[in-house]
Amino acid sequence: MIFEGKTILVTGGTGTVGSQVVAQLLARGAEVRVLTRDPGKARLPEGATAVAGNRLDIATLKTVFTDVDGVFLLNAVSQTE
Repeated sequence: MIFEGKTILVTGGTGTVGSQVVAQLLARGAEVRVLTRDPGKARLPEGATAVAGNRLDIATLKTVFTDVDGVFLLNAVSQTE
């Protein structure tokens, strides 16, 4: 499988679309990390890992990309897009 053994970071992984992406990546053997502002509040399926970060705060993002093979960037349509 293309994702087996790969580490994928998912932004928006706690939302409607992102949670489906997380589930499908896990089903395909990926190690899934979900970027969230508050990992304690994240409800993720077994096998997914919440990592703390905020896309609007660059300092919090410096470590979340370490050892990541790919990123699923779910970007909300907003004025800051």
